[in-house]
Amino acid sequence: MLNKIPGTIGCYASVEGKVFRSLANGNLKEVKPYYAKSGYGSVVLKTTYGRKSFYIHRCICSAFKKQDKPEVNHIDGDKQNNHISNLEWVTTKENAVHAVANNLRPICFKNVQAKLNKEQVDYIRSVKIPTHKLAKEFGVSHVAVWNARNYKTYKETNV
Repeated sequence: MLNKIPGTIGCYASVEGKVFRSLANGNLKEVKPYYAKSGYGSVVLKTTYGRKSFYIHRCICSAFKKQDKPEVNHIDGDKQNNHISNLEWVTTKENAVHAVANNLRPICFKNVQAKLNKEQVDYIRSVKIPTHKLAKEFGVSHVAVWNARNYKTYKETNV
């Protein structure tokens, strides 16, 4: 089953989580996704304003479910499983709570959006390694490391 993707021209979504575009001869062709560092699949689709990049999960959800909340959640936590039965509209808070509850994001202190855990923060504060090297090691920005080291963030812990 295919539904039109709102805001696009000649683009359709399937319940299986695939995106198609219509060709000049009337046939449909699957749009090949590309994957960013975030792990989410994206496609470039035609709109009235030209070409635009869209996340696949948002295309699928908007084509089949009424948007009543701002974000799309992958129920099973698999960013590449874009089947309609695995997607739901959620609030930002609901999405963050789901991520923590399913160990998709570490809970650290009182902030569900924290990128570092207590052990990492303690380590950052105890060593004399340059911030850019620690940032690369933990997969965060050098600003996040600097802020943690200088107690601008993660204030609940002390070394």
